[in-house]
Amino acid sequence: MIMNERAGVKITHLATNETIVVGTTRSMVKNKALGIAVIKARLNAANEGLIKPEMDEDTVGTICPICEEGILTEKVEYTNNTVNGELFELPILFSVCSFCECEQADGFQINKNVEFRRTAAQMALDLIKNKEKKK
Repeated sequence: MIMNERAGVKITHLATNETIVVGTTRSMVKNKALGIAVIKARLNAANEGLIKPEMDEDTVGTICPICEEGILTEKVEYTNNTVNGELFELPILFSVCSFCECEQADGFQINKNVEFRRTAAQMALDLIKNKEKKK
């Protein structure tokens, strides 16, 4: 274990060479405990065949990249959005971890959310054009 002046710790699992640096709190004891928990979670995940996803992948059904203990499941919420003066109910895609309950969006979900917004903007423009034609 290597320590620095900010109470951060670096922990390496010697058998697998799995390394983590933790400095999230000002307490070295808490950082050490968190680091050990993360290393254990990574080892357990590897034993179960789970992988830590890249951020541009579809992460549904994979291990949470934040806590590295839970599994991500996709959720959809609908929100009311005004786009170019028109009200739309747009879906928002994201994932929720089964362990830490953290909400996050992967690259696939972000792209879909942007696509939904662009489609609504185009529909709003079409509605405005149709209203102008009727006048």
